[in-house]
Formats: sequence, C-alpha cells, structure tokens
Amino acid sequence: MKGTADAITMALDQTVKKILESMGLATREDIAGLEKRVVKLEIRAAKAPAKKKAAARKPAKKAAAKKRAKKS
Repeated sequence: MKGTADAITMALDQTVKKILESMGLATREDIAGLEKRVVKLEIRAAKAPAKKKAAARKPAKKAAAKKRAKKS
C-alpha cells in the first residue's frame, strides 16, 4: 500500500510542478538565487567609490522657429 501511495504522491508532485512552471511562477530555488545576487550587488555597491554629482547643466537652446512663406 505504501508503494502505491508514494507513486500517487510523486505523480501529483510532478503534475503540480508542471502546472506551476507553465504559469511562470518562481520556485524557491529561483528566489534564493535572486536573493544571493541582490546581496552580492549590494556589497559591491557599498564598496564602490561614490560618484561625483554632475555640475548643473544649462537647458539646451531651442531652435528658432521657421517662418512660413505667404501664399498669394
């Protein structure tokens, strides 16, 4: 009886896993991998030297409007 229950459980697990994958949901492993990447990026960002702020820029000049020729 235990062998049958295990087989049913494995079949259900596989079916649920396929359904969740088809829905595009993230797995625990996916989330754990992303969390590790975020921690590494945060550490790198903390170690990186601070960038100087750019000097205030003047707004770009607008092009002069062209005058239309009068129709006779």
